[in-house]
Amino acid sequence: MHVPSTQKQWKEAARGFEQRWNFPHTLGAIDGNHIRFQNPPFGGTHYYKKFYFIILLGTVDAEYKFLFVDEDAIGSESDGGPFAKTQLCKMLDRHEANLPGPERLPNKSEDKPLVDYFFFGDDTSTLKKCMMKSYQLLHAIKITC
Repeated sequence: MHVPSTQKQWKEAARGFEQRWNFPHTLGAIDGNHIRFQNPPFGGTHYYKKFYFIILLGTVDAEYKFLFVDEDAIGSESDGGPFAKTQLCKMLDRHEANLPGPERLPNKSEDKPLVDYFFFGDDTSTLKKCMMKSYQLLHAIKITC
């Protein structure tokens, strides 16, 4: 597993989404999953729906290969809370992830706006400049087409 650290590596990840899924400017897809486990003795009181959980949060490329994984979150949080605590999110917030700058979508004329590169998340994801959710995505496609 390798988190891209250069603009060239991020663009390569985005190129995969464009070629395989016809989805340009996507750097990765982020989602989380509650993993249920038996609470060990003296394991604490973090539970959700009467079970104990950790949250596995991952970012994958266009071929479902993990770029980033975090498993520190516990309990009943949605994807947005755990993601905000990850090293990747902190790097994004501090502009240290070295993401590529905005560019025009492929095959678009010079009068079309520049579009940021972004991660795609579901409805429980954190709303950030570099995070696109399904409604926003449809709206952005409508504007740029």
